[in-house]
Amino acid sequence: MGQLWHCLINGQEYGPFDAARLREIATHSKLRPTDHVRLSGAATWTVASKVKGLFPPPPAETRPLASVSRDRQWKVQLNGRTLGPYSDRQLKLFAMRGELKPHHLLQILGDPKWREARKIQGLFEAPTARSPAKAPPPQTPPVAGYKFACTACGRMLNCDAPLFGKTLPCPICKNLVTVPSLAIAASSTAATAIPLPRNPLADNEPVVIQSERTTESVAAPSNGLSIKRILGSIRLGGSASEKVDHRPSKESIEFYGASTVVDLGFGPLRAPLVYATAQRFGVTYDASLIELPLPATRSSVPPESLPYWPTYHEATPRQRGRYLDWLYGGRRDPSIELGYVFIFFYGLERRILIDGVDHAIVVDEILQLIASYTKSNSFRTYATSLLWLTVYLTADRGGLPEETVARVIQSTSRWNEDSLQYSLGYFGRLGIPLPNALAVAIASCDQRSINSVVVARHHDKFNTLFKSRLAAIHPNGFSLPAKHRERKIEYRPASGTLLAARNPPPEIASRTIPAYNPSLRHFASLATLWNECVDELKEFDRASRRDGSGAVTAEMYEALPPELRREEHPERSAWQRVIEFGLDESGWPVVKISQLSQIKNFPLRPQLTKKQCETLLATADSLKLSIEPDARLTGKNYRWDELVVVFQDDGPSHDAKALTQYRTAATLLQLSLAIAKADEVLDEGELGKIANHIERDLDLSPQLTKRLEGLKHLLVTSDKTETSVTQSIRKSLAVKERKVIGSFLVTVAASDRVICDKERKALKKAFRGLGIPADELTKLLAQHDALELATNSAPEVDEIDARQSDAPALSLERIRAIREETSRVQELLHAVLSSAEPEWDADDQPYPSDVATKLNDSKGAAVVAEVIEVDEPISAIFEASLLEQVPERYQAFFAKMATQSSWRRAELADLARANSLMLNAACEAINEWSTEAIGDWVIEEADDHILVHRHLLGLQ
Repeated sequence: MGQLWHCLINGQEYGPFDAARLREIATHSKLRPTDHVRLSGAATWTVASKVKGLFPPPPAETRPLASVSRDRQWKVQLNGRTLGPYSDRQLKLFAMRGELKPHHLLQILGDPKWREARKIQGLFEAPTARSPAKAPPPQTPPVAGYKFACTACGRMLNCDAPLFGKTLPCPICKNLVTVPSLAIAASSTAATAIPLPRNPLADNEPVVIQSERTTESVAAPSNGLSIKRILGSIRLGGSASEKVDHRPSKESIEFYGASTVVDLGFGPLRAPLVYATAQRFGVTYDASLIELPLPATRSSVPPESLPYWPTYHEATPRQRGRYLDWLYGGRRDPSIELGYVFIFFYGLERRILIDGVDHAIVVDEILQLIASYTKSNSFRTYATSLLWLTVYLTADRGGLPEETVARVIQSTSRWNEDSLQYSLGYFGRLGIPLPNALAVAIASCDQRSINSVVVARHHDKFNTLFKSRLAAIHPNGFSLPAKHRERKIEYRPASGTLLAARNPPPEIASRTIPAYNPSLRHFASLATLWNECVDELKEFDRASRRDGSGAVTAEMYEALPPELRREEHPERSAWQRVIEFGLDESGWPVVKISQLSQIKNFPLRPQLTKKQCETLLATADSLKLSIEPDARLTGKNYRWDELVVVFQDDGPSHDAKALTQYRTAATLLQLSLAIAKADEVLDEGELGKIANHIERDLDLSPQLTKRLEGLKHLLVTSDKTETSVTQSIRKSLAVKERKVIGSFLVTVAASDRVICDKERKALKKAFRGLGIPADELTKLLAQHDALELATNSAPEVDEIDARQSDAPALSLERIRAIREETSRVQELLHAVLSSAEPEWDADDQPYPSDVATKLNDSKGAAVVAEVIEVDEPISAIFEASLLEQVPERYQAFFAKMATQSSWRRAELADLARANSLMLNAACEAINEWSTEAIGDWVIEEADDHILVHRHLLGLQ
């Protein structure tokens, strides 16, 4: 017996064959020069091309292009430029399109020699010679089903007579192959075609070429055959037409797709999406291939477990029966062993990587499989990788519908390097912006993004916020960088059959993908936005965990970013009732802080804490309301019984400069009011003229103008005066600058040409608060008196008539004259108020429980006074008659305070808290009383001490 040989083709061993049979296999390209062979008994393999006499040596310059390895790469020299590298297939397509000319120079990578393109056999179609001689007699066409081998991949093809001599794309490797001419075909018959061995070389099972089939489009050859004719002439794995009880053939391996009905042994099955054949192979041809001759039995006994890399060929009859039952049951049984799902999945991999068709069908099927078998991390990883690779491969064909890609993004719960690269490559190849959902995924994988439990706890809210902010920043979508590198596609198949192949699958062997690095600076803005959204949801997360009831509270609602506030505020109706109840005749809602505090369930106390004030204001903001005065601007905590104005304010927020201007205007208004109200004649019209004058000079926005109007209304109707603003001015400005403001206040008092005694007292109090020497006020008043004396000494008739006319009593011209001379008033106030934020009062203590229950009574202040004990008799300090004039709430505190002429601020603050008072408010109230009663302030601040002028009380 002669030598026996074994072959190693695509990772599978075949044989033994004798030398003649081996040469026959090589002649018909089933065995390629790059495959390996060995003699029986030998331990090492040898490259087939090294076996002498096995392959005929090709001519040096005329080796057919299609017969060489598809791994060969070419460079093209064109107009002085070197282009490439290109594969054989690409070179052939360039030649067909006319882009590559016969005179162009070509070079194989690794070979320094350049060749003219015309010398490469098979690259250009030979011209058809027109012979004047008469046509040869017609030859009898061969029988249908003539078989020949693809010169590129060696796969056996079947064709009909109309295709003889035509150049077609091979349905396996997609390389162009020329069907033998009529003369060659006539010299042979189907009977003399090389029979298929009943062994693993069945990988070259004949592929039937028919004229009625249609597959995906490829480039048309240049021989004049219509695209439709060519594309409709090939079928390998093309879906068989719908035919009940159709059974696979022994002559082919077919893929039964979405429009087929096939009998796989258990009856008709619609759209199984599997490869099947009626032929039986000696070894595994493909892990997913259903070979009908292999027995498959149904049994009530569960089959044994499948191996790590399961195949249909190597499964037991009961395992095959279990797999077919799963197919017939709809492929969604959640109790099935995952190995059966993988066998089916291997077929989908082959459909994409080898056949390169049915992308949309495969995408839809993988999406459904992921949804059904989401618990398996291994399956999800493999399925997601193939899913995104399939999506990317459609980019060159125009891509998939947006709805389908959106489903793919949504189904990808775990992103890795492969899925990110395929997804970015898809949108980069199409040149369109990324969907917002994909931008979220990229940001989530960025190492610069915060890994926070907030995202997991509030996933939907986070995604909504991120997408909303991203749309605001990138209204046309987040675009990928225009410049990028290309890299080879790297894909690790799940199928053991495809994994064992030495060469990459044909669909990705020569294709590249845009290489985007998500860690580059271009993507940093997505990570920044991610972190901002996490920070904005932290307060909502804390509020939701504090409540724990599941219902949306006011605190939770207000912690939400504006984009997420879709429902009504939980307290809207309660606030609306308070506002409607507080409307006065002028249409302004004037309400008590206690009414708003009760909505919040604040405990009863003389004064709200800073936190409670901020809570009220935050609720007002979320309801598009404003409260005036705003404790955030004044720095003064609200008192329980304090009146405020609440009004609608749905305009934009203001910057620091605008708010400083408003504080300047409010300060001027309060100072003016303190003086103008002293004569008890001021009405709202007079104050309005002052307010209008201030508004014009400070150029307030409509929103802030409305706020100033609300403050003016409150100051007039509530009989409220505010002089504590003088303290901040006193601390921040020099005496010279404070004198300018004092001059302005004298002008306001003299605006009606008369400064009465009460106005003089008010001025004296304001000057003391501003820290302006008393002689400065005396000098200004003397100037005013002298001016009025000169003006009134000899009035003219016209002037008397003018005084008796309807001219307003408030002389704005006189205010403007002084204001123009002291134009720095507003500048000074603006500098004071913009240099430092308002300092909040220290939080007051709540009322004692036995007092709080009675505080709402009209005699609440007296009740408080009754429960405060005074260690010493009042008469031992100063006259009781004088003390009785002090407001009742402050009598006990003032009685103890007056025992010393100097107090450390901290000690006096403790004394105030012991009497349920706030120090600043108590000192202000006592000074207001002393100004009226004895004409001067009895309390004065000095750095960290507070002085008590005991001599004003008749004490030593």
